[in-house]
Amino acid sequence: AKLRRALIRDVRFERCDLANVRALDSSLTRVELLGSRMTGLSLLDDDLRDVRFDGCRIDLSSFRMSKFNDVLFTGCRMGQADFTEADLRGARFEDCDLTGAQFSGARMTGTRFARCDLTEISGVTSMRGAVVTSADAVTLAYILAGALGITIEDD
Repeated sequence: AKLRRALIRDVRFERCDLANVRALDSSLTRVELLGSRMTGLSLLDDDLRDVRFDGCRIDLSSFRMSKFNDVLFTGCRMGQADFTEADLRGARFEDCDLTGAQFSGARMTGTRFARCDLTEISGVTSMRGAVVTSADAVTLAYILAGALGITIEDD
């Protein structure tokens, strides 16, 4: 499906196949997506407000230039997701696999990460102001060091 300027409000998607759905300049308000497959999903320049993604497969997805306000991702597989230039200040990620995700140019003050796999993420310098748990900080430290050209070696 290809949607442009769509308004999706007060909807619950449960165990749906939304792979490769494209939505441009659209709005999702009070939406729940539960246990759904969304590989290749593209939400470009969209406004997400009061949205919950729970147990979804959202790998290879793009949320470029989208705005997140009270959005929760929990237990989602989001490998190589693209959040370039997104406003993630109202987003929370809990127990998510974000391996290889792209955050270049994202606004992330107040974005929260808890128990997430942040291995090989890109655009890590855009994470200024994000909140991470101590367990997530260990992986993040190596990525930040690499982005700053710092070599970490053991004694």
